[in-house]
Amino acid sequence: MKDQLDKMTDEQLKTLIADAQALLKKREQDKKKTALDQIRKLAAQAGMTVAVKGKGRPGRKSGKKPAKPAGS
Repeated sequence: MKDQLDKMTDEQLKTLIADAQALLKKREQDKKKTALDQIRKLAAQAGMTVAVKGKGRPGRKSGKKPAKPAGS
């Protein structure tokens, strides 16, 4: 495979990288959707519902860093 990559132009490599990144992102989204569907199914079997909020990292309420205390 390395030989094939060596023969590609810079533009072809950039396109390949972009396509691979898009495919990885789609796979990640599909895995998350499958996992959430399974969680919801299990919760329904137990008579419960599941709500998913936000898109950020767990434990973070915003993209901002916490404010420093006054006098620091």
